[in-house]
Amino acid sequence: MGAGGSQRRTSHGWQRHREKTRPTDLAFQDRDNPEEVYEQDDGRMIYVGKWRRVHVFEGESHLPSFRMSRRERLARIEKGKWRQVA
Repeated sequence: MGAGGSQRRTSHGWQRHREKTRPTDLAFQDRDNPEEVYEQDDGRMIYVGKWRRVHVFEGESHLPSFRMSRRERLARIEKGKWRQVA
């Protein structure tokens, strides 16, 4: 476990975190100032930031972050997996 890190993060997770290849560092900033907001069919909230950054939250807990195209987001809406909130 790294200094100040979560015990839940795996060695692979730490490696990805150090590489800065995923948009997790901006998750809370994007949540507080999103470009789009969705509710997932299981109640989790999806916040979309700049440059296709997508962050999943369950309550105050940040789950994964990834990048997703507008087309992919629209497909989730059409399938009923996401409902646009804002």
